[in-house]
Amino acid sequence: MCSKAGEKPTCMGAASVLYLVKIFKDYASKDQDKDHLSKAELKDLLKNEFSGLVDDSKPEDINKIMAALDHDMDGQVDIQEYMVTLCGLGIAIFEAGKGQCAKKK
Repeated sequence: MCSKAGEKPTCMGAASVLYLVKIFKDYASKDQDKDHLSKAELKDLLKNEFSGLVDDSKPEDINKIMAALDHDMDGQVDIQEYMVTLCGLGIAIFEAGKGQCAKKK
């Protein structure tokens, strides 16, 4: 059984969501604005946390990723934009893996 609200999470789902929020907070807090990721903070986050999924070696790629994440076009990424994008990434990974699972049967 999972822990109750306010307790340390014992369920993988709850722990995963809390960890994604922690990642956002850790990187967003590198400058004065702790509620948003700047382009530099986003680049560091992608490089360190998603290196297997995202190629951050080219500045133009970072610009494209930033533009895709920054839904309100304010030049930064807030927690809602970050989490919506991660949900989309999860869906893409799930869909890409469907063919692999079918082949294993």
